[in-house]
Amino acid sequence: MGFFAGCAIIALLVKAIWDFASSKKDREKIILEYRQKPRSHVFLVVQLVFFLMFFLGIFIPTVGSTRIGGLDLQVWQVGGLGFFVMWVAKSVLKIES
Repeated sequence: MGFFAGCAIIALLVKAIWDFASSKKDREKIILEYRQKPRSHVFLVVQLVFFLMFFLGIFIPTVGSTRIGGLDLQVWQVGGLGFFVMWVAKSVLKIES
């Protein structure tokens, strides 16, 4: 079930990138939304990066077993911790998505 949810999130991310790259109207809409709430968009992008690190680290063991950081953590561990920290930060700071 988690695999399908991860694939759905990746598909939404790819669609957003495709819309941004292919449609001037969608590109202007996304840029306008970013200008209105830049902090929420930065948080969203960072949280998505951590989610992708966790998801790819779990389902692709070669990527997930790579050790990064000074604490000798694996990619999936950094992604999971980062995603959780960003989730808590968004809740505490009341940042809207």
